[in-house]
Amino acid sequence: MSKGEWGQFGSRSVAVGAPLRTSASWVSPNAPQWRLLRWLLRPSSGHWPIASGSGEWRASLRWWNRWLSFRKWPIGAWWRRSSRASMQWSDAGRRAVTGLVAVVVLSSVVGCGGDKGSGGAAAVPDGVESLTITNREHTDVDVDYPTVPPAGGDHLGIWHNCGLYTVELYDEAAVHSLEHGAVWITYRPDIGVSGIVSLNEILSGEDKVLLSPHPDQTAGVVATAWARRLELEGPDDSRLMAFVEAFRDGDAAPEPGVSCSRGIGEPPANPLAGLPPRP
Repeated sequence: MSKGEWGQFGSRSVAVGAPLRTSASWVSPNAPQWRLLRWLLRPSSGHWPIASGSGEWRASLRWWNRWLSFRKWPIGAWWRRSSRASMQWSDAGRRAVTGLVAVVVLSSVVGCGGDKGSGGAAAVPDGVESLTITNREHTDVDVDYPTVPPAGGDHLGIWHNCGLYTVELYDEAAVHSLEHGAVWITYRPDIGVSGIVSLNEILSGEDKVLLSPHPDQTAGVVATAWARRLELEGPDDSRLMAFVEAFRDGDAAPEPGVSCSRGIGEPPANPLAGLPPRP
């Protein structure tokens, strides 16, 4: 093989465009294909480049770039075809699984009643306002929302961790939590200490709920989900928990069931905990 048929990858030389072979040279550890694979998967800085600290995310990107380049080579194409083939099911297998899922879903529907006690959907309380949300892009600028507090729209790429806060939250981060199916209960500070204590007692232990003051709202207490809001008469309004049960991880949320943790904020008084530093 002439020198022109070899290419440099780091400190290693490998055959560029060499045909794949099924002879003993193919299984040899020093075969060009395996030398290329070892170079592609070589560790970065002495360990695998997992994004775990300063600069490591760049190493991860470099590793993935090498992997994508590898997929364009003949062995990479073979690897890709083999992986895809192993994931393909037969038509009969797919029909069997589809039938099984249909039976399970039908059984669940038949076994569920229409009220909350029998496992059905919670009833929607009176007075809920439905909104039309047209945008939900990630942004890093302040958003002028049409309602206070907001019930959806463009938002930050990071969300607030759910919990009971005693300080104001960032609207753009709270809206991202709503997108994940969270319910946001806000109150004016002038409802008094007893009202704030009552809200904390009612919502204590509830999953996927945010509680925070919001001085700019008109009602004393407001319950908000994605595209849904309800102005309440006070902390002891019985519709509060009905709203939470009806719209938590509800169908109106674009991403119901997605985590309301691993974001930013640590109740009760640190809304910026966990905020990553600027690059």
